[in-house]
Amino acid sequence: PSAVLNFVALLGWSPARSQAAADQVLGTGEPADDDSGEAKRKLIFPSTQSLIDNFDLAGSTSKGAVVDLDFLHFINGEHIRGMDSSTIIGHVREMVPAAQSVDDAYIRAVLDLVQRRIFRLRDIPDYVAQFFERDIAWDEADRERALTGNPVAHLVLEAAEVELGSLGESDWAAPKIKKLLSRLPKVVLASNPAIGKAPKAANVMLPLRWASTGSLKGAELPETLALLGRETVLDRIERKRNAFDK
Repeated sequence: PSAVLNFVALLGWSPARSQAAADQVLGTGEPADDDSGEAKRKLIFPSTQSLIDNFDLAGSTSKGAVVDLDFLHFINGEHIRGMDSSTIIGHVREMVPAAQSVDDAYIRAVLDLVQRRIFRLRDIPDYVAQFFERDIAWDEADRERALTGNPVAHLVLEAAEVELGSLGESDWAAPKIKKLLSRLPKVVLASNPAIGKAPKAANVMLPLRWASTGSLKGAELPETLALLGRETVLDRIERKRNAFDK
């Protein structure tokens, strides 16, 4: 509600402190000499009270209102990122039953990784369920994107299972995972010289992301795999590798 109120208020008004920003973002004036993201953030009021405190009729305009749904999307995302920790953790527990028995610290770690990518509350499960559920739902549309036309996908999963499996629990951390993933194309080629050349990064990372998380959306892959945990990642890769139709 606060995000919608923020948006509706800006349809006929802009704060005096950022008139140029409002003109730039809402398309009612000349482009301002300002980064568009920063210009938009000047128009964010995290609470109804902050909007009331800044409201002044002098900022009202007779110009035609511009209903920009992309801007509403942006505002909503900023309001979600501005939620206090207990509120957003409560939403996660409400929308992802598997998270109900998980401690706040782990949920907070998950949110630190993905919260900036969430623009609607209803999208929370899409970004966080993979961290709490063992039997995740692998997205079939993303499967098509990751595997169709990718002749090395099964080779990637085989190599990834071996390489990631070489990391022990004490080494299972984002920096080491990132280093390992960076050399994975060469590992695939070394294990399968018949393919002629190392596969492109996308042909490596897309099937690995899909197999380990269930989708192609999410945060940086090394950080994601580190937080998912060694056992979970290797189990998911093995399950998809075994089911792969070569």
